[in-house]
Amino acid sequence: MQTQAQIYRSARHQHPALPALSAWQHAGQKLEVDRWIARVGFAWNDAIAPRYARWREAGFDIEACLETDEHGWDLVGVDTIGEFQNRWVPGAIAHDRFNHRVLDWFVPANASHPEYGQAQYQRACAYGRDWAYRVLTVKAIRADVELGVAVLGGIESDSDEDFVTESVFDLTAEAIQTAGLKLRELCGEC
Repeated sequence: MQTQAQIYRSARHQHPALPALSAWQHAGQKLEVDRWIARVGFAWNDAIAPRYARWREAGFDIEACLETDEHGWDLVGVDTIGEFQNRWVPGAIAHDRFNHRVLDWFVPANASHPEYGQAQYQRACAYGRDWAYRVLTVKAIRADVELGVAVLGGIESDSDEDFVTESVFDLTAEAIQTAGLKLRELCGEC
């Protein structure tokens, strides 16, 4: 397993503009996640969606599922990338009309920054073909009763694997905390 210093040097080498403090904090988080993976034996069932993982932690059976987020574009994409529409507004990009497309314009989320507009348009056109949104759900279960759930939607399918694993780590802590509170509510200090 790498040390925090090794992870830090790698992060600074890959991202020279990354501030030193941010790189050090990233290295600490990655090291913590790597130790957690080794401790609980976390591993996905497969590399394609839907992905599942199961393990035991803090007295709970934990289940994680990463699957297609059917509402991702509506909940995240419109705000972060942009939207297609029939009405022209300043900053809109003419939408290519081949392939039976019905909307004439793409309005980038950052219409005030035209340098990003074309990249956002290309990203939006690739949605559903080259990438999609995923939703990550982590459940804490005891005696076949689901006691805690934590969810993160709007994860881009081409996101870095470390980001997804760190998200599982964070959501697991949240699901376990919720499950612990629910147990105390249901049966006191059992």
